[in-house]
Amino acid sequence: MTPNTVLSPSASRIKQQLGEAAFEELLLKAGSTCYLCEDSLNLGADQVAKEHVDPDGGDAISNLYIAHATCNSLKRDLPVQDAKRMIKFKKFCESRSNDVSFDNVLDSYVPDPKRQPVILRIEGDRAYIKFGEREIVANVMQDPTTSVKFFFCDVPVGFVNNDRDVQPRKIEWQHAWKLAQDFEKHPVHEPSSCRIDVDANGRGGLLQFDGQHKTAAQIVLGRKAVQTKIYVS
Repeated sequence: MTPNTVLSPSASRIKQQLGEAAFEELLLKAGSTCYLCEDSLNLGADQVAKEHVDPDGGDAISNLYIAHATCNSLKRDLPVQDAKRMIKFKKFCESRSNDVSFDNVLDSYVPDPKRQPVILRIEGDRAYIKFGEREIVANVMQDPTTSVKFFFCDVPVGFVNNDRDVQPRKIEWQHAWKLAQDFEKHPVHEPSSCRIDVDANGRGGLLQFDGQHKTAAQIVLGRKAVQTKIYVS
């Protein structure tokens, strides 16, 4: 930044708070980039904000960041790294004119291999489900009205498929954001639901038909598995 640079009002306030030397150090660290969305900062035009990376980490420049005020207001009480993920997800949705399906989330955010099949066998009141080489044992229950069997387990995200015929809704980043904030403080209150149709060898795909925003939020936050209620066809 040159000595004659005209700062926006918010940038001027940060400079006054920190002092010129510390302000220059913060800008050098930032590299004219918003810490949260990682797009460029225009200190002459953008409204910006200064915050702590670690709320308990003190006022050293190494623990401060500068960001667009709009990005910082979205962060709210999310940890910084989770906020960065969710802000990038917002930009991901907006870059597609907010026409984002659950399939788009699975394709873009789940690392390969993805959409993998599972192997299931039911023995009495136990379900044995294999995710690759890992087998999980779960208690089988039965719906009293329909007699459909179901069980609960944590599903690695690489094994989730979208039941697009049943779940055609688009993903709303605002809804996923609210869920992400809730998941930071609370467990998932109601797991997402999948059904599984298996062949004669017990092999089939997990098709999620309910709870796509819950699963999308957890995937974007970087969780490796999601709690799921699985209905057995």
